[in-house]
Order: sequence, then structure tokens, then C-alpha cells
Amino acid sequence: MEEETLSDAEAPDAPAVVIHDIQEPREPELEVASELALWRAVLTQALMDAGNLSQQYELRLEREKARRWLLGNQHDFAFVCWMAGYDPRDVRAKARAALARDCVCRKPPDMESKSTNRR
Repeated sequence: MEEETLSDAEAPDAPAVVIHDIQEPREPELEVASELALWRAVLTQALMDAGNLSQQYELRLEREKARRWLLGNQHDFAFVCWMAGYDPRDVRAKARAALARDCVCRKPPDMESKSTNRR
């Protein structure tokens, strides 16, 4: 990055000022990674909303909206998946499986020890 300074002729009453070029183009890899992260966050939020077990009225409504969005056949769902770098069919299948087990990814530690001690 080159630095420029204003000469005394350009700014006679002011001291020399260092100007940094802050308009450099962004690196494409960083921009793509940022966009992927954003779209993946949209999917993550939808999964979190769909798996919310709260009984509050507003949260139940959000849960149902998220479930319809994840499991339905809406064009914007496919768009979000593609923008996140995922195949919508794969996301829908994984969402369906996660919702079938109430979004529990792992057994709690106390449950694992009970299931391994069973004969």
C-alpha cells in the first residue's frame, strides 16, 4: 500500500497529512467466505427457531414458520441453501432428521453412561 502526503502547495496552512488508500479492492476469498457465513447463519437461525421448544405464543409461531420454511418447498429456501453453498435437498433431509429427534445432536453425558451400562 502506497502512502501519499499532501504537499504544502495543496494544504498551505495544514501540516502534511498521510493518506492511506482505504478503497483497496477486497480479497475475493474473504468476501465469498463472509457471504457464505451470512447465508449459513440464516439456515442456522431457522434450525434454532424450528427446534425451539418454548411454550410462549410468539416463539411457537416462529417455530411453526421456521419448520414450514425448512420442510416446505419454498423458492427462497432453495436460494438461501445455494447461497450458503449447500444443496437444498440435503439441508431439508438433515433438518427433517434433526426435527424428528427434537434437534438433539448428542445424548446428555448421564444418558450415555446409562446406555453403555445396560446389559
